[in-house]
Amino acid sequence: MVWPLVSKRLALKTMEPHAYSPTATLPVDAIAHWLIAHDYTEEGVQQLLGAAYPALLRGEKVPARRILRDAPSPLGFLIRLWLLNDPVDMGECLQHCRQEVIDALIADGAIVRIPGAEDQRSTTSTWKATTQLWPLFVAGEDRFVWSDFPTVITGEAPKPDHVPGVGQASLTLVEAAQESMQGRVLDVGCGSGILMLAALDRATAIVGIDIAPRAVRFANRSLATSQARNALKVPVSIREGSWFAPVAGERFDTIVANPPFVITPPDQQLTYRASGLELDGATEQVIAGLRDHLEIGGRAIILGSWISTAEQSWQQRIASWFPAAGVDCWVVQRDSVDPVQYVSTWLRDGGVEPTTPAGEELMDAWLTYLDQAGVTAIGMGLVCVERIADTQPTSVMCETFTTPFAGSVGHEVAEHFLRAAWLREQTPESIAKQCFAIRPGLVLEDLATAKGDDFGFSPAVTRLTRSDGMGFSHEVDDVVLTLLKGLHPQGLPLAAVVEMFAASRGLDEEELLQPVTALLVDLIRHGLVLPAALLD
Repeated sequence: MVWPLVSKRLALKTMEPHAYSPTATLPVDAIAHWLIAHDYTEEGVQQLLGAAYPALLRGEKVPARRILRDAPSPLGFLIRLWLLNDPVDMGECLQHCRQEVIDALIADGAIVRIPGAEDQRSTTSTWKATTQLWPLFVAGEDRFVWSDFPTVITGEAPKPDHVPGVGQASLTLVEAAQESMQGRVLDVGCGSGILMLAALDRATAIVGIDIAPRAVRFANRSLATSQARNALKVPVSIREGSWFAPVAGERFDTIVANPPFVITPPDQQLTYRASGLELDGATEQVIAGLRDHLEIGGRAIILGSWISTAEQSWQQRIASWFPAAGVDCWVVQRDSVDPVQYVSTWLRDGGVEPTTPAGEELMDAWLTYLDQAGVTAIGMGLVCVERIADTQPTSVMCETFTTPFAGSVGHEVAEHFLRAAWLREQTPESIAKQCFAIRPGLVLEDLATAKGDDFGFSPAVTRLTRSDGMGFSHEVDDVVLTLLKGLHPQGLPLAAVVEMFAASRGLDEEELLQPVTALLVDLIRHGLVLPAALLD
């Protein structure tokens, strides 16, 4: 939890910690029932706000305020209090909430009185929330996330012990990881507990780790409030400590992590997003701990960032972080930006405008740091890892994918693990004996280019493209296309299809089978062709 504080003048303004920290005495059962009774759920809020809901996720409060102003309701009151951080008067609080719950919130410090002439208990006294309480439907039920309010809501720079709540990064990781969660789940850098909430319907036990004491308290409260109405509760342990130290010697079936991966000078930080390590050391640190903490067959899905330099591509850099054996890794780079854009984006995320004198000072120091390290670009994305036997060589596949997903990211990740596991067990000879299916919805594209000075078009390329998931695309020729048309899960094995085709064209079967098998492996890896053994 740290933020680049280059100048002492700026440091004095932003280094004060939060005055509020969650206690363990809040009656979360009563609060959970209060919230549900007024439909304070993700669906309820979305239905009331409509198009103003995604605007609120971006920190735009005016559309929501306009709707709530025209249609006051108990749900609207809760949105104003817990999501918009708007002031409310005690009369409204008493109208929509029992006195004992209000008293508990005041004692905890979750709501505080705005100084004024009114007595604290006056119905006209004005109050504000000191913590955000976000409703989230995840793991099959309505859950609740306690955290600090984001900068876009408060208009204030985050404090050094800031604990983020629901945001685009956390939701992306939830979507990517949810279908792969199973067994004992570990969340490294658990923050306010969002990823642990996502594991509640699949995990047998959940462990969260965070170096920040306030984060541990927020996560405990999020889990307690979210499980308050459940008769059967998943065992949860949230531990304070750095990286994997609190779980030394333990292994897990699933590891998820949204580490503090923002690349800043190591002596200038906010803990929730910058680690204090050099450059992309936070992502490397998490990757380094995966092999020793995953069960064989266990999976890890993390968000990370990495640099490129003139001497080393991002793919080479990430590959160098993995051991020689024991893991199968798939890295999907979702974005890559130059240092100037990167610094500008993260300055604004921290509530600092780059065009102000303070922002210019911060930007100059930050860019100097990146320039001295030879950074030419910074990438961000998903790192998906499966623990395999130590006798098996490590495989690292790095891909760039910047277009929108069509469908569930989590389904794509889970299916990738299945396809990769199947391929690890195969040889060219065994693949030739298998039956396969063309993926439903696969699109055949015949592209042509204009002839220029002549009439018409000239064939340019034939391509197969997935219409779902990540939309992987592969170029094929007429030979491969004809062979693929002969595949069927209840039909002939690959070798027989190749044999028949070779005989019809007067080709050597053995010479044709080898390159076709190699190409088929690539098509299987990207899900364009599916082994019959993996079909439902």
